[in-house]
Amino acid sequence: MSTQDPLDTMDKQNGCGLATLPVELIMRITYTLTTSDLSSLRLTCKRITDALSSQYIREFFTKKQFMLSEFSLKALVDISKHEAYSQSLTHVIFGLDHFELQDAGTRDLSSEQLTEYRAGHAEQQYLISSSRGQLLLVEAFRNLPRLETIDIRDFSSNRRSRDGPTRKWCSYGAPTICKKTGRELTTSGYPRGDFASKTFALVLAAAAEAGVRLSKLEVICRNKTWGLTDFAFYVPPALEPAYDSVLAGIRVLNLDLYPGLGLDFGRITNPEEYRVATVMLKKFLRRTTNVTHLRLNLQHASHTAAQTLIEWIGHPDPDSDDPLFPALDDLSLGSLEVKPETIVSLLNKFPKLTSVGLRRMVLIDASADDVRGNVWLPVVNRLAKLEELKHVHLGFMRQRKEHGVIIDVSLFELAKRPGPTMKIYAASLEGDFYGSPRRVREWLLNTAREMYVQWPPEIEDADELDEDDGDGEGSDEEHDSDGDDDGNGDDEE
Repeated sequence: MSTQDPLDTMDKQNGCGLATLPVELIMRITYTLTTSDLSSLRLTCKRITDALSSQYIREFFTKKQFMLSEFSLKALVDISKHEAYSQSLTHVIFGLDHFELQDAGTRDLSSEQLTEYRAGHAEQQYLISSSRGQLLLVEAFRNLPRLETIDIRDFSSNRRSRDGPTRKWCSYGAPTICKKTGRELTTSGYPRGDFASKTFALVLAAAAEAGVRLSKLEVICRNKTWGLTDFAFYVPPALEPAYDSVLAGIRVLNLDLYPGLGLDFGRITNPEEYRVATVMLKKFLRRTTNVTHLRLNLQHASHTAAQTLIEWIGHPDPDSDDPLFPALDDLSLGSLEVKPETIVSLLNKFPKLTSVGLRRMVLIDASADDVRGNVWLPVVNRLAKLEELKHVHLGFMRQRKEHGVIIDVSLFELAKRPGPTMKIYAASLEGDFYGSPRRVREWLLNTAREMYVQWPPEIEDADELDEDDGDGEGSDEEHDSDGDDDGNGDDEE
């Protein structure tokens, strides 16, 4: 009686010679296949399926992006019930793909497409406003024992190299909606209804109810016209223990904030309103007791709103005995306007930092308008005194007078070349330096000596202007060096 494996017989009959090769060779051969071709190959032969199983799971089911739709969230639930996939998924992304009925792009849709699009919009609003969305998320989260990272973002990663340089890792279900409606969903358009904050609140509530043990929580918005408002951080009093359990485990917290949404800063007469604008955020941050890496970007925050929040982090409420961020090791701040002494006080509060990033920050110069100085000097000099600092990122440093224009501050003269251990971007406006504390200190002290303010040309004397028949060009426009900011390292993989 033959004892030959029937699968071997089937493979030989089907001419599946690829299955006889070592697993390493099979993986190497299939590395260049597109996703669809790889999936088709896995269906041809059980031995190939088994050989590629670990690679397939690692590539497609350790990190996956979804969106707020019934179809997408059900897919997440199905994955959480799969014996192998549920054990592999550690990083869940929620894309901010949403339906925008007031978008001009819907004008060319057929009646069927527009009906489908409107139905999708209604379904998405239902998932947010009812308990349906939270129920689906809770069911999925409870079945993902290795979930460590929840990431909310308004873009799709372009690192889907298997399918070509232009392909992206879109939110699951978004391409299907596009095919049905003839219209791509909006991810970075103007967020009517504060979609980012509602998504964050929904996901966090589900994580708390499911008892997820997160170590990393991120909200990354490339569109700088939106971010999380104060309302996103509301914690229901009855659920405080559940929220505390989730937030206490977070080690890495990256947030893009929009604290000004909902307040008309041009009409505020009571300065306490600035403090009220971040009350719930402050309570939330107090619950993240074990954070070691903190990144905050304040999108479109007024000077006073940003100043109030950063002052509080440096000097939290005296009524509380619990220190804020006692384990903080890595601090990154960006997209805000603040006084230099506020940043110095913040660095005094956390003298054990090993990594600091200050990017797209405007420091307010309180000196007289006719006084020219570099207000970044005390900040850089204070950084040089951090005894354990091993990494510093200074990018697009700027300053302005109280009511003046914004002026760039360069790290060094353009004629000078940076050292080999330092990356330089955008014509000396951004530097990233790694090294021992001694080398970092030397670099910072050298930077303090070399950096200079790009002052606009001196305005000519009024008498000379009277003699000049030409109109002359003004040179005190705000210099906007804004580029493609992806949230101080967008953590794509």
